[in-house]
Amino acid sequence: MHLRTPEYAAVNEAVSLVKPEAQRRFVNGVLRTLARRRDSLAQPTANASVSELSALAIRTTTPEWLLRELLETFGNRLDEVEAWALATQQRPPLTLRVNRLRASPTELSASLRSVGATIAEGVPLEGSLIVEAGAGEVSALPGFYQGAFSVQDIGAQCVAWLAAPPPDGITLDLCAAPGGKTAHLAELMGDRGEIISVELHERKAALVRETCARLGLSCVRVVAADASNATVLRELLSMHAGPRLADCVVVDAPCSGMGTLRRNPEHRYRVDDPSRLAGLCALQDRLLDAGACCVRPGGTLTFSVCSPLRAETTERVAAFLRRHPHEFERVPVEEDGPLAPFAAEDEHGARTCVRTWTHLHPADSHFACKLRRRSLQSP
Repeated sequence: MHLRTPEYAAVNEAVSLVKPEAQRRFVNGVLRTLARRRDSLAQPTANASVSELSALAIRTTTPEWLLRELLETFGNRLDEVEAWALATQQRPPLTLRVNRLRASPTELSASLRSVGATIAEGVPLEGSLIVEAGAGEVSALPGFYQGAFSVQDIGAQCVAWLAAPPPDGITLDLCAAPGGKTAHLAELMGDRGEIISVELHERKAALVRETCARLGLSCVRVVAADASNATVLRELLSMHAGPRLADCVVVDAPCSGMGTLRRNPEHRYRVDDPSRLAGLCALQDRLLDAGACCVRPGGTLTFSVCSPLRAETTERVAAFLRRHPHEFERVPVEEDGPLAPFAAEDEHGARTCVRTWTHLHPADSHFACKLRRRSLQSP
């Protein structure tokens, strides 16, 4: 209804995707009726019986409970909520993360322009390129098979920057598939030290191995295991790192995915009520607790999700700190570091969080926070 595809072509294409003949006839009838009557369909507007938030929910096909939560997050600014909801309706840009071990942003930009790609100016994160037009098939772009770049949203790129793994240290990356963050960690480490990348399913673990192989990374050890089991993680550390604990642990936890609606519009319907988040939040807690057991004194634990929801972001960090009141502390975002444009306040007003917002940045809505294990002498 809102694209330049002719109505008959859009209807035929949609119908062809439906397999059972009976359902195909039904879908065909609904879509053709909609095409005939679309000019007479009124857009929902606020009135005595429909609130502005409800009208916005209908207009943007966004769950009203999600908009209500964001309204609180944005300080009751409906214009901000509307801007976010409308931004999630747009096609996301093609964002590339340059593998500094294989190419420089300048070199890759020149290569892409040589095949007709248009590269955006003023991208807000170091080592990122946004291809505005002319990309074509990603695997056909110059440098892909040479490992010069990865496709990764800016919000997701922030996680490894925040974790800042020490080059010669031990990094434990939990819930690692498909491997973009693992690879970014390895690149920031100069492909030195050791990364133990943990993914529950072997099928997904294989994706991490493929990603690292294409990028020419050798410091990554990929293991299929349960990252929510502290005993399993400690055994993995012992196997690959001897008696040492990890310098850096990254927990990129499974979540509702509500920050990625541009890429995954179906996620709008995965959680029809905020109470359904309880299982995900419990899993996030288990992953954080398991990861915490593997952090050496002075080491760090970085938590991230692709969600803007408080239950999956600031509330998870606060709950973790209540369970570990004397063991961990929040780490402020560096004021002059690469993540300064994305620094956000926690519930205490300190800038210890990293957030990207779809209506403010060329990125999905991501959240990350870094915690440091206190030294043994700390109270």
